[in-house]
Parts: sequence; C-alpha cells; structure tokens
Amino acid sequence: MNILTELAVKRPVGVLTVLITLFLFAFNTLTSFKMASMPQMEMPMFILQTMYIGANPDTIEDLLSDPLSEVGQLVEGFDYETTISQENVSTVIFYFDYGTDMDQAYTDLQQEIDRIVLPEDAMDPILTQMSLDSTSIVQLSVSSTIGDDITSFIDDTLVPELETLTGVAEVDVYGVNPGYVSIELDEIAMSQYGISMNQVSSAISGAKFTIPAGEVEQGTQLIKVSAIGELTSLPDIANTPIVTAMGNTIIVDDIAEVKYLQEKIETASRYNGADNLSITVTGTQDADVPAVADTILALCNEITEENSTIKIDIMSNEGKAIVDIIASVVETLLIGIGCCMLVLFIFFGDIKASLIVGSSIPLSLMMALIAMGVSNFELNSITGVALIIAIGMIVDSSIVVLESMFLAKEGKISYADAAIEGTNIVSSSLVASTITTIVVYLPLAMMAGLSGQLFSQLGYTIVFNMIASIISAVTLVPLAFVLFKPKERKKLPINIIINFLTTIYAWFVRHFVKWRLLALINTGLILWATVSVASLVRMEMMPTMDSGYFTITAEFRPGTKMEIIAEDSKIIENMLEADTRVRDYYMRASGNTATIDAYLKPGNVTDDVVNEYKISLNKLSKMSIAVSAGSLTGAMPGTAIPGERSFTIESVRYEDVESSAQYLTEKLYSHPEIIRVNSSVAEGKTQLKMLIDPTLSASYGLGISDVAMQVSMLNSGLDVGEMELSSNEVTMMVEYPYESYNEINEILNAKIATQRGQVPINDLVDIEFTNEALRIDRSKGKYNITLTAIFDQADTEKVNIVIDGILAEDLGTGVSTTDASTEDMMAELQSLGEAILIGTFLVFAVMAIQFESFRFSVMVMMSLVFGGIGAFSILFVLDEAVSMTSLMGFLMLVGLAVNNGILYVDTVSQLKKEMQLIDALVEAGKTRIRPIFMTTLTTILSMLPIVFDDGQASQMLKAMALVIIGGLVSSTVLILILMPTFYLILDKKKKRMPKKIQRKTIKIRNELLNERTQLEKEEFKLNYELELLNAMLQNSDSQAGSQDTDLELAEINTRMAELKQRELILNDLSKKLSQKEAIQDAFESKYILPPRLSA
Repeated sequence: MNILTELAVKRPVGVLTVLITLFLFAFNTLTSFKMASMPQMEMPMFILQTMYIGANPDTIEDLLSDPLSEVGQLVEGFDYETTISQENVSTVIFYFDYGTDMDQAYTDLQQEIDRIVLPEDAMDPILTQMSLDSTSIVQLSVSSTIGDDITSFIDDTLVPELETLTGVAEVDVYGVNPGYVSIELDEIAMSQYGISMNQVSSAISGAKFTIPAGEVEQGTQLIKVSAIGELTSLPDIANTPIVTAMGNTIIVDDIAEVKYLQEKIETASRYNGADNLSITVTGTQDADVPAVADTILALCNEITEENSTIKIDIMSNEGKAIVDIIASVVETLLIGIGCCMLVLFIFFGDIKASLIVGSSIPLSLMMALIAMGVSNFELNSITGVALIIAIGMIVDSSIVVLESMFLAKEGKISYADAAIEGTNIVSSSLVASTITTIVVYLPLAMMAGLSGQLFSQLGYTIVFNMIASIISAVTLVPLAFVLFKPKERKKLPINIIINFLTTIYAWFVRHFVKWRLLALINTGLILWATVSVASLVRMEMMPTMDSGYFTITAEFRPGTKMEIIAEDSKIIENMLEADTRVRDYYMRASGNTATIDAYLKPGNVTDDVVNEYKISLNKLSKMSIAVSAGSLTGAMPGTAIPGERSFTIESVRYEDVESSAQYLTEKLYSHPEIIRVNSSVAEGKTQLKMLIDPTLSASYGLGISDVAMQVSMLNSGLDVGEMELSSNEVTMMVEYPYESYNEINEILNAKIATQRGQVPINDLVDIEFTNEALRIDRSKGKYNITLTAIFDQADTEKVNIVIDGILAEDLGTGVSTTDASTEDMMAELQSLGEAILIGTFLVFAVMAIQFESFRFSVMVMMSLVFGGIGAFSILFVLDEAVSMTSLMGFLMLVGLAVNNGILYVDTVSQLKKEMQLIDALVEAGKTRIRPIFMTTLTTILSMLPIVFDDGQASQMLKAMALVIIGGLVSSTVLILILMPTFYLILDKKKKRMPKKIQRKTIKIRNELLNERTQLEKEEFKLNYELELLNAMLQNSDSQAGSQDTDLELAEINTRMAELKQRELILNDLSKKLSQKEAIQDAFESKYILPPRLSA
C-alpha cells in the first residue's frame, strides 16, 4: 500500500494516464453490457413430453408416465420427479441437484429414455431444459387497414422473418385459423350411386400422385419419366372420377360439394376488444432482450413501409421495460452519489475535501464495471442495485484516509509528505476493515441454488467495489490531496452539534459505565424485544413489485368450444373496457384457457386493482378465474401471490387424494372469507365411451376397428392429404355436413353396410358417460392435488388460520397435506440464513486474527445484537416481510455494523496504554463519534433512494435497504452507549502480584538495571574515545606529510577499527538486554504492581 501511495503522489502524469485508460475500458464495457431485468436463472430440471393421441389420463400414466419417470434415477445428480398425465400427453419433470452438469445429465437422460419401449402409436418423447429466462420480448397486433385476409402474409412473410432474427426462440400466432378444402358428402346421392366415404377418399387420394415410370432414350441421353397426377383447384377435385359398383363413372361433384371453408376456430385474439391477429415473440435464454426488441421493431417498421395496407401495433415491449428499469437504477445511483457528496460537504465544510473523497466513487465504479465485464455479468436490476449499495461503503476508506492526512498536516509538513504519512498510518487498518467487509459477501457470492443465481452477482459486484475503493483510497485520494491542497475547517455547524453530543456522551459514560448489571439487563431486554418483534414480522419468498400490469386467466371446462370461450371472455373484457384505470388489454385464447393482460395507467397500485378483480371475477360461473399481478419474479418457484393460499394433498392412492380434495374443498367453501377454491386437476372431463360388442360385430363380418373407424369418419371425416391452393398448402377433408352427425343420437342411428345388409351402429355398441379426471399428478411416487383458496387480501390473517388448521388435520392413513410454497420459501430462506451464519463466523475469525483476542472479537460481535432490534422494528412498523431480499440486508448489516464496533474497540485498546481505562473508554467515544457518524450517514443516505424510488428493482430491494438503515441506526447508538460497559466487563482483569514473585521481580529488575547501567557506561566511554580519535584524525590530516604523522595516523586508524568492532558487540548486547527487559515487562503486565514496583 505504501508503495502505491508514493507512486501516486510522485507520478501524477502516470496516474492520470491510468485514469484515462480506465475510463475508456469502463466506457467500452458499459456500452457492451447485455441488459436484462433479472440475472439469468437456470433451473436444474428437464421437462419430458410425450404425445399419445386418443389416450385418456389413466392410459397415459400406465403406458408413458410410469416407465419414463423411472429413468431419472439412473442419472447422476437426480433428485426427484413429478409426472402429469393428461389426455393425449404425458409430462415428466426431472429435478436435479443444483450444481449438476446439466449438459451431461441431458445426454445421460436422453440415452436412458431411448431405451424405453413405448406404444407404437405414441410419438417420440421430447426432452427440454426448464429455464426462467425464456421471456416474451414483444407482443404484436397485426391487422389490415382495408379488411383483407392477412393469414398468408403472417404465415409466409412476417413469422419467417421474425424466426430468422438472432435471439428469437419462438414465434406464437393467435387468432389465425387456416382454411381447408371441404368435400362435403350428399348422403342421398351417395346412396343412389352406392358410393361410400372410403371410395370418395380413395378416388381423391389417387388423383394426386407422383409415380416413377422408368426411363426413355432421347438421342444420346437417358431421361427419367414420372407419371404425375395433380389437383390445383377446386374444380379439379370436383371433376375427379369415381367408378361405382355397377361399373359406371361419376365425378365427385355428383355426390359432394367441394368448397373452401374456415377451419374450426382453435385460437382467438383481441386487442382492446377488437378481433386481431396477434404474435408473441419469445427470446432465447441468452438473448439481449432490449437489442432483440429493437431489431424486431425495426423489422416491423420496414415491413409496414413496404406493405401500406398492413398495420402492426406494439401491445407490449419487454425490451423497453428493461431499459426503463435500468434507467431507474441509474437515476437512483446518481441520487445516492449526490446524497453522499452532501454528507461529505456538511462534515468537511470544504468543497475541495468533499471532491477529494467523492473522486473515489467514479474510480471505484469504473474498476468495478471493468471487473463485471470480465466476469461476463449482465447489467440488470440486481447488479445495478449492488452499485447503489456500494456507494456508501466506497467512501468510508477515503474518509478515513483524508482525516488521517489532515492530522498529519498539522505537523507543518508538506502536503506530499502528509499524504504519504497519513495514508501509511491507516493503511493496515483499511486493509483489515476491507477484508472484514469482503468476507461477509463471499458466502453470498459463492451460494448455490436459486438464491445463489439471483444474488451471487450482487455479492461479487460489491466485492469488486470494495477492492476498488481501497485502491482508490490509497492512490487517487492522496494525489488529489496534494494537488488540491484542501484546508480542514474546524468551525462548522456540524462540529457544534458533535461537540454537544460528545459532551453529553462523556458525562453519560463516566456515570453509567460501571453499572454492569444494568447493561446486562438492558442487553437481555434488547434480545427479548428483538425476538418478539421478529416473530411479528410476516414472511415471504420475494417481495411483490408493481409492474403496472396484471394477468387474468380464465380456465373453462375441458372440451368447451373456442367460440364459447371467445364469447364468454368478452364479459371480462367489457369490465376492463369500462375501467378508467386500464390503459390497454390483450386477450388470447387456446385450448380451454383464455388469458388477458391488462396494462394500467400510471398512478394506480396494481395489487389493489388485482384484489378488486379477484373478488368480482371469481363470482363468474362457467370458468375458473386466476388474477395475478405481473412482476419480475412472477415465475419464481415459491413466490407468494397476495389473496391466494395453496396447499397440496398427497397419498399413494389417487382415490384417497381425490376424496380428500373434495372434502377439503367443501370445508373451505364453508368459510365466507374464501371466494373460490381452484383445483390443480380442475373438473373432470365428460367422456362418452362406446363399448363395441366384438361377437355381434363379427356376426355381421365387421371387426371392432371397422366399427370404430366408421364412427370416426362420421364425426371427424377423412383427411385425404394436402393440395396447393393460391400458393398455400391446405388440407383436403372428406366429411359429412356438420349438422348431420353433431349429436350422439345421430351417430348411433347411422347405418353401416355389412355382408348382411345395413345395420345401425346402435345395435353394435353400448354407450356409457363418465367423468374422468382431467389430469393425474404424481410427485416423488405420491399422487397429489393442489387446492388454491382465493380471498380478499383484507382477510389474509383469517384465511391463514383456516388453512393452518387444515394442514394440521388428520385426513386418514397415508394422506398428508403440505404447503409447497412455504417449503420452497423456507428452503431458500434457510440457504440465505446459512450464508449469514458463515459470513458472521468469517467476520469473527478476521477480527480474532486482527485483535489476537477472542474477547475483543466477542465484544465487537455484540454490534450484531444491537443491530437486530432496529432492523426488525423497521420491518414491522412499515409492514415489510422477512424475505430473500431482507435477509440480504441482514447479511450486509453483519459487515457494516461490526465496522463501528471495530473502530471503537480498537481505539480503546490503543488509548488505554496511555491513560486509565475509564478515560480511554470516554475518549474513544469522543474521538470516534465524528467518523462513525460520517460513515453511517453516507451508507444510510445511499440507501434512501432505494426506499423512496418506485422502480421495480427498488421495490424488490426496499426491505433490504430498510434493514440496513434500521440496523445501522440502532447498532451505532447502542454501540456508543453499551459497548463501554461491555469492554469493562470483558477486559482481562489483573491479579495482584504475590510477595514471593515481588521479591524475585525486584531481584531481576536490579540485575537488569545493573546490566543496563554497566552497558550505558561502556557505550559512553566508547563514544567519548571515538570523538577524541575523530578530533585527532582531523588534526593529523592538516599536518600530513611527515613520517611521524603518517605513523600516528596508522595507529589512530587501527584503534578506530578496534572501537568500531567493540561498538558492534555493545549493540548486540543492547539488543539482547532489550529482549530480556521486554520479556520481564510482559510478565509484569499480567499483575497489578505494588506501589514500590509501579513507582
């Protein structure tokens, strides 16, 4: 450190060159940062999906989910699996331990999956890795200004262009329902000609072919010949010939109508109530979302310029949202810097001194940014807030260095010497305090799991800043001190306040420092109050953030037609349209679910609006409603949703789970506070089973498959391939009119041609209506159903009591209930708690090494006890929860609170060597109040912008800032008040020296004194003779030239050499004697000396 300071002071041009270089590197790093709302978070899990069309959930579970779920146990790092068996699809989720090599796990898992034998009709399993980073980048509304059908434009132009962009993972289209060619059969005409659906299908399929027809010679070449049949228009299909059983030839147009129809609606999309075609663009896991969003918008502008009839509206832009978040963080950062500069000016009263300390902020930030770039960090809300947090700590070292340089300058030395001397005095303590702070954040930076992925970059960023701050403190600050030559102002308003406080403080300590019992009682009361207040503070995984929008999800009964879903969703849209707080809303529907995103106008509290809609919408029938506020952490496992509480019922028997779920649902509904109860398996889907009689079918010459095929053709028609129509590939379907067989009775009354004539289907089958489970869930070998209670947020406490009672209820043998979200929350909070304990131990270890005393280390650790009461109290008063972010605040408080304790204890330890202990305790407090207040205020004021800013990042980390503010205030005050008494209690007591040892000590002292006296006499004689010889030597030099004089000079030089040798021997004896005296002093320091020895 000393070398760095001297180089900085003596080589200002070199330092300036380094600063310019750092600025260029930092600027280049800043402009190349990838921006994101949150750090990349990879979940150690894989999702395996397998399609088996036509299979019900029971079949899916037996034939797909069960065998596939067992492969995870064969892969290293596997934790447990969860299966979801639904109609047509099996989903298996494999969970792995954090830290598992997911690339190797993917390879091993895929190999094991390939060994499983599945039903022939099942599709190949698709294995994908779960990620929380795949996010919607933009949502587009596409329409035509003249009302044209733009389906082909979207499918052929817009979507392919979007899919080619770097960073785009998936493009989903809603509202597009492609058409198809319908060959609609006339049953009366078919009966007249004796034509069946299969004959029509075969005729059309046979008209569209490509068959190799050998080769022919053309001169010297052999040319391949192909026979081709094509259908290029609707008339081509209508004119396709069919040969009847009588040998006559008719055409399709004789027994069917060929037309182009819109396919059955499968998706729906509306923007602000108007039908539209919408596109959702999802980014890859490593996409730079703002950059990709800008590229997408540029492409849209280019397309609309080339196609004047196309209109593209931007419904949502995640890239802009991220830029707004980062801009908010930067604004908060600048406010924090301004607050720190204000504190510095108030305490120093000199703009030069304030700028000198403030100069460490940009230098430290530049070095930290470069380190972040080298570490491949993103610029996101977490790393941005880490820079804000670091501001208050960056200036601490510079403040200490500047005050030390001011003290050194009082010695009337030059500014350069004062800079070097002042920095050298405090350099070792700076290193120790910086290490103390760094070790707090190392456990955080090295954490695994979800907490590690979320906060590790925050820990590293602060470590980078702390290392940079001490470098700037011992280089730039001394150089600026020399260049600006600041003057320390003694007469300042703040000094009047501090002098008043120190006077009161000195009086207080002198009167109460010896009241040991009272101090212990007060500390016990503080501990009791801390625990009591902490028990009153609520807990949550992550704080909610107001993102300005909310999502309404309406789930309909399985099998509900899309037309019905689209129509019933208008009820919700009409409510949004009438709500003056809503700016825009966007509805999209697919499957049996409609999702509506509603964006609020500025100035509205999203949670309040969500609660209102949750109450009003859950009274609607026909659909299951879920309303949730959008947020940065909405998809994070374990995140609590206000107004909702979920729990899971588990058992190895599905029947037990199902019956318990039904019982608990009824019990929950018995409480008026609960508006609705949603189940993870929803309502069962009504199934119609046709039980075909194989014996009776065989008597008519039919197999079971023949009957089943006939039913399928009546209900769904036959797919006869594709044709090119208007440059689009469209499907051709041979089908009966929709109204002919859209009811079960019409299908049952239909007749099948057999060897014995026509027979009604009703004669061959029995029908049975069942209500099958929509899905079957299993986790860790147990079936489970999750129930979610919806309620008014005002009734949260009452509902929690109800559900806590249910969780404690005995539901029978083998049936259990668990609060899964609470388990996830407690696991992550426990992980952070462990990091806090490790950080606390590391701080204790560093202090023990620094002080070479466990007693002093324990004394300083009392600072943490004093900080706890303030931290928990401010959380309780402001209704903030203990969460992952607030625990981050407690971790930081460990490093911040002990610094003030270290400063006080270290000062007392030095002063008590020069004065009585009581005086040292008083003087330490008086001299350290100013720097303690200054460093505490800079840290607190750097946190205030986070508390008062309404940006999403600040909302998430508000609890952390409050913990730091409350903890620092209480710990600073209580350290100054109670630490003197604890120092007095823990200070090592000396016992009186026994008389026997007194006699021995007197003897040893006399011996040492005699030796020292004799040695001093010898040194005096030696020095006297050396001075005499030097005088003679000078006199001889003036008379040089004669033989006698030369002989005399030789004798003098010989004697001088002898005396020099003797001087070396005496110096060695003096060192040995000093060692003996030091050993004796150390021995005597253990005792209270009697007056005759202490005199």
